[in-house]
Amino acid sequence: MDRGYAKVEESYLRLLAYALGHRMKILLLAFGIFFFSLFITKFIGKEFTPSEDQSRVSVRLQAPVDYSIDEIDRMFFQAEQIIRGFPEVKTLFYAQGFFGASNKGNMFVGFVPKAERKKNQEQLKAEIRKSLRQKVPGLKAGVEDISLIGGGIRNVPIQYVLRGRDLAAVEASMNRISGEFSRLPGIVDVDTSLEAGKPEVRVFINRDKAADLGVEVAAVAEAVNVLVGGEADVTKYKDAAKGRRYDVRVRLDPADRFNPRDIEKIAIRSKDGRLVELSSIVEIQEAGGPSVINRVDRQRAIMMFANLEGMPLGQAKGELDAIAAKTLPPDQSTAYRG
Repeated sequence: MDRGYAKVEESYLRLLAYALGHRMKILLLAFGIFFFSLFITKFIGKEFTPSEDQSRVSVRLQAPVDYSIDEIDRMFFQAEQIIRGFPEVKTLFYAQGFFGASNKGNMFVGFVPKAERKKNQEQLKAEIRKSLRQKVPGLKAGVEDISLIGGGIRNVPIQYVLRGRDLAAVEASMNRISGEFSRLPGIVDVDTSLEAGKPEVRVFINRDKAADLGVEVAAVAEAVNVLVGGEADVTKYKDAAKGRRYDVRVRLDPADRFNPRDIEKIAIRSKDGRLVELSSIVEIQEAGGPSVINRVDRQRAIMMFANLEGMPLGQAKGELDAIAAKTLPPDQSTAYRG
């Protein structure tokens, strides 16, 4: 041990003596290395922190908003079976209905330890992503590392905010940006915070016609709510044997409430006892809108999230900034989060 330290000390003293005896050469060499490092940064990818193999990932699932619960369950179950089919998967925990949305789910996937598998976490993420995209049409799936902070925070390298006063204009700009950005090689799992609301049927009552026919507006609302929505408890059923009470709800047969126009066929009694079809006093419109409107700095805002597959973060940000520079109007601004 002492001999080793002696050799290191001897080599260090020789280098120090040479440096002190050739100061100009050493200074020129130091400046040369410094300027060369500045030059090569143009060709080296930039990252804040490298991706860490934690042996666990999060898979975010989203089905179309107009799918039924049964269709969503089948789609998510298919995705679950695909992920369980990977030999590297050790555990899988699945939760549906994130943030009150029945069409959203999250799977927490645990892999076997890194020493026991040949593929790293990035390779497994890419394979899961590809399998879900090919085998489950219509499913929007994103595979990302689990945030160490927790709390449901998205842990993706690209978190981009677009702000403006007019939501429709911001949405149009974001659609152009996200569309072009998602086509770049190395950009995957592109998603935005703007979601279409569930399709809804709006019933507009012509109050003048309703008054002429002796129909109260409240009666129309109650009839639609009970017969179509089935949301009102009409009575209670008491099971004496079990000592339990049950709510009783009345609702039209599914075949009679399948089409929005079926609402117009509902008949209610007027004040003088006549049956009046709703088609004579209501107008039916199918519509939809954004589920959530986000604001940043008191402006309407839409966030875009994206994962990277083989592209450095610095290059991805440069590409995104270039797309935005040629796309955005003066009254819209951008920022990065995360």
